[in-house]
Amino acid sequence: MNKRLNFADENLLISILIPQDWEANKISPQNIRFAAKPQKSYNNYRPYLYILRKKPDGEGNIWFEEFCRENLDELEQNCTGFKYLYSDRSSLSSFADLHIAIYECSPEPQEIFTRLQAMIYHTKHNFYFIEASTPKPLADTFIPKFEQAIKSIRLLPERS
Repeated sequence: MNKRLNFADENLLISILIPQDWEANKISPQNIRFAAKPQKSYNNYRPYLYILRKKPDGEGNIWFEEFCRENLDELEQNCTGFKYLYSDRSSLSSFADLHIAIYECSPEPQEIFTRLQAMIYHTKHNFYFIEASTPKPLADTFIPKFEQAIKSIRLLPERS
């Protein structure tokens, strides 16, 4: 069984359960990247999960649904070798809307990556953009870990 650690961040206003062997790298107050150990058989590539908190460009369920659909269309147009695999729509335990899309792309010839893109819409002030990536041969190992971590997210209240 893979042990997980609870990671909380007061700037991102989240707590998340991540595998204990992942490394956290705070990029900015609103941005963090979690990386797995280097994968020796894949040029030491480190599968990663990246979270960015920002103010959304719109608000409400209709806006969020439209935004998710447009974002998937944009991925299809801009990702070399794009192949849609599946998506999932649910709510986090904090009642925030969650949309996850899984797809493949080939940024370099002969390299196929399985990627996850997720968006969490909470309020007109809180929106989370999440991206994760792994080489396709490792997808069966890492995509479930990415999904499990994302679905464990709890949104924290702002301190006054």
